[in-house]
Amino acid sequence: MALYHWSYINMDFHESTINSWKNRCMDDMKRKLGYRFALNYSKFTGNPAWGHLQIELELKNEGFASPYNRRDVQIVLVRKGTSEKQVFKLNDDPRRWFAGKTVKVKADITLPQHLSKGFMTFI
Repeated sequence: MALYHWSYINMDFHESTINSWKNRCMDDMKRKLGYRFALNYSKFTGNPAWGHLQIELELKNEGFASPYNRRDVQIVLVRKGTSEKQVFKLNDDPRRWFAGKTVKVKADITLPQHLSKGFMTFI
């Protein structure tokens, strides 16, 4: 399945084949079908008080495939206990994050002036 970058299984396919997979490898197949991005490493530097953050992420695609359709890559800051959030769209294209490969995503973010001071989390 990894060789052919599977992202879907037709569960109506030959019942005997599906049943043999259930007894041997179905859990692994379900876990790896399509793309599965795992965060290996993250680093956040800079000084938010000065309005700048540098972000470095290392991700591994643990799935069998990469996304087929365009997906936005975003860094989202959320203020805990409120609905306040700030979204930063990055230029990376996850369709190029191939199965079994590790990628590094780097971003230099300028925080908007209107963002109120205080603790925020990344999602």
